[in-house]
Amino acid sequence: MKLEEAAFVVDDVIDLPAMRASGLAIAVSNARIEVKREAHHIRPHGGGEGALRDTVEFILKAQASGKSFGVLHRREKSETQLLASSC
Repeated sequence: MKLEEAAFVVDDVIDLPAMRASGLAIAVSNARIEVKREAHHIRPHGGGEGALRDTVEFILKAQASGKSFGVLHRREKSETQLLASSC
């Protein structure tokens, strides 16, 4: 498996190098703001609150619908604007 084919679920700045190397960087809802800024997606659940299960279901549903990681990388404009305004 190539790094760009891997998804990485993160919550802290120590994860940033691995997150940047992965093909799909996903932050949990209670991740550090630095992590959220660089994530491809921010999931609605926090660490220890179902974030991993939510992420696995998100990826499986995307795969079942034929979406590639490239499609999953794109943030919705409103999500990006919301994140920028919360920083």
